[in-house]
Amino acid sequence: MRILLATELYRPSIGGTERHVEQLEAALTARGHHVVVATTSPQLHEVDPPHVRRLGGWAEVAIRRHARPEQHFHPPAADPGVVRQLVALCASERIDVVHAHGWIAHSAVRAAWRRDLPVVVSLHDYGLDCARRSRLLPDGSPCAGPEPEACRSCAGAAYGRVRGELVVAGLRRSARWWSRVDAFVANSEAVAAAAEAAGVPCEVASPWLAPVVPPAAGATGATTVVDGLPRAPFVAYAGAQSRHKGIATLTEAWADPAPAPLVAVLSRPESHPPALPPSAVVRRDASPAEVLATMAAASIVVVPSIFPEPFGLVAVEAMSVGTPVIASATGGLPEVLAHGAAGVLVPPGDAASLRDAVTELLADPGRRVELAGRGRARAAQLDGTDAIVDVYRRVARQPQASPASLRI
Repeated sequence: MRILLATELYRPSIGGTERHVEQLEAALTARGHHVVVATTSPQLHEVDPPHVRRLGGWAEVAIRRHARPEQHFHPPAADPGVVRQLVALCASERIDVVHAHGWIAHSAVRAAWRRDLPVVVSLHDYGLDCARRSRLLPDGSPCAGPEPEACRSCAGAAYGRVRGELVVAGLRRSARWWSRVDAFVANSEAVAAAAEAAGVPCEVASPWLAPVVPPAAGATGATTVVDGLPRAPFVAYAGAQSRHKGIATLTEAWADPAPAPLVAVLSRPESHPPALPPSAVVRRDASPAEVLATMAAASIVVVPSIFPEPFGLVAVEAMSVGTPVIASATGGLPEVLAHGAAGVLVPPGDAASLRDAVTELLADPGRRVELAGRGRARAAQLDGTDAIVDVYRRVARQPQASPASLRI
């Protein structure tokens, strides 16, 4: 099968969606499929492999959400320039199925329609009807759901009045095209429920993909050397330096005296990021191998998100390398941790509960070993490769054309 993965975010940007698309491309290629990745993310300094195509859009400058140059977001509406390039790419690569990730789906659906191709849309967040994509209000409180005036006010606070109006209008006007999507795939029951509340039926397929082949030495972090880690047992946080990821809760939980040394492996910050605990060892722009190595060396990994985390890839990665996880009981995180069977759940935003959970788990090595084993087993259960391939087979317009495409 010949598959186009369309994604607004891709390396060198680092995040859950970017890593999922890269892993999905590798998994599909290993199974004999021909895969092309199309992205509006700029190339910057790296050299792309032949299967990656960078697209330029007309609207990205007007609607860009982030100041950092590697963080270009497709607008929540069809971009004529991106549509045209996707149509040409589908034709030249003889694509069978288009699989879109993020707001580039607004352009991918139009391109697939012009080529009479099936289209699958993966929902990695709440961006189907939420301008901030997080179901979180500017003050950090949870959003009860879309409402026109509230959405305009919220989007205006996030992006500025003009851009906020454009984002909300784009989401509203593009919704009629969702009837042309052959399958929506959510990364958790939490995201699927939000989509279905917006009138879009969804199925769930985990974005976690197990390694295509047995990992090479260091692929799980086992032999990757990370300098500067504490010698004593320590706790690790990996993610954005953002309010919705619970940095303020983490900082409050680590008020003097700190329950344990903390290592924070940070990706992109907000424009005005919340302060980190002063005692934290901070690492920025670490490679995926270094992130995994840090989590593997840690005694505990914390995921203190205050918004309804769509999935919780960091939690699964920590589980896969045998490190116990303490996470907020919000969004998809309870699903990932099997509702507490494979990790410890605490109320979101509750610094005292987070601190107590860390202290208790550090004092109980036997419990940590038990959770490490359960976490590994749970991570193995979450591999979503087969489910995604099954979706492709179901929506494909034509029988598979080559023996190679049958190696699934």
